[in-house]
Amino acid sequence: MLLWVLMGVGVGAVTGLTPGLHVNALVLILSAAEVDPEGGAVMLVSAAVTHTFLDFIPTTFLGVPDEGTALSIFPSHRMVMEGYGLKAVRLSLYGSLLSSLALCSVILPASGLAYALTSSQHYGRAVVAVLLSMLALLVAVDARISAKRGAVALASVALSGALGLVVLSSPLSVSGALSGASPLFPMLTGLYAVPALLMARSVRIPPQKDEPHVMMRTSGVAKGLLAGGLVSLFPGVSSGVAAAACSVVKGDDEEYITSLGGANTANAVLTSFAVLVTGRPRSGVGAYINSLHPTGTMYPLPEMAVWILISLVISSLVAGLITMPMAGLFARAVSGLSYRRLSRFILAALLALTFVFGGVTGLIVLGAATVVGSIPPRLGCSRATLMGCIIIPALIAYL
Repeated sequence: MLLWVLMGVGVGAVTGLTPGLHVNALVLILSAAEVDPEGGAVMLVSAAVTHTFLDFIPTTFLGVPDEGTALSIFPSHRMVMEGYGLKAVRLSLYGSLLSSLALCSVILPASGLAYALTSSQHYGRAVVAVLLSMLALLVAVDARISAKRGAVALASVALSGALGLVVLSSPLSVSGALSGASPLFPMLTGLYAVPALLMARSVRIPPQKDEPHVMMRTSGVAKGLLAGGLVSLFPGVSSGVAAAACSVVKGDDEEYITSLGGANTANAVLTSFAVLVTGRPRSGVGAYINSLHPTGTMYPLPEMAVWILISLVISSLVAGLITMPMAGLFARAVSGLSYRRLSRFILAALLALTFVFGGVTGLIVLGAATVVGSIPPRLGCSRATLMGCIIIPALIAYL
């Protein structure tokens, strides 16, 4: 089984470092191939966890968002321009690693809680609908902004939410050359990455300094663990919602980055294991595992639960070891470059990737998302309001 874990770590590293590529692509491949089912499940779990460690690297140094890291683009970008991009990655790494190991240590009680909270569908749906409504308002409303900017923030939530409803109901994930790509890629790229790239200044990226002894932000880990764990309990409520929740209760940039890393990984860990108890998959990986053991039960747990727990721990430790060396490669590649020239290159690459993954439809979504994503920075409200693209579709699903 160790070989399956290591193969999963390798695949997760590739998907995490490759913009637009998601672990769900591996789910499609394994579902069609004749492989050992339990080995395939262990590989998928390991890949899903590793992906959450590595996907922060392209977000930080290239400004390319993933669902759980989109809101970290701007604080991590500020740190890159100050020469502390490696510190940003290290903060996210600490959040991911500590959240994963903490959750693995209490995985059985956590899964039991997941079963209890999701056993009553009517009650669960009502609770989630209320929580999502509150989150949408909290993201839009900020006591520090004027009434005019508050109206802009509400409009930003509504526009991005409408865009999310259209994109998430389209067959975008299979319309490009590579099925299994996330339909969120062109939308999040347009909302967050492209507007920032278009406004790039003509400055050089400074050499990136690492700080191996970064202070542990335990409050950020706790926030991320709570947000990622909660959103993993209900279908249609993703790591993007966890990121939005972290943006509401964030402290400084360093704590915020730590909480995002923790939320992203906690969501992957609990959705991978809890499906064995609840019998209700929350992700593509969970759906594959559920196909092997379709009836969730707390006791007795299937033997595969032991291997999945072991794979969660090992993949977290290995991913933790390889994250900073990979970040170092990215840091050396961008140091000294003109940010404007790098932005133009990244923009061209994103256009090409969008066409590969989403075809003409993907380019249309990218263009529409860019228009919506340009509103908050130009009118002076928070880009966190753009997470309406995730929150509103989830809310509609629960009403």
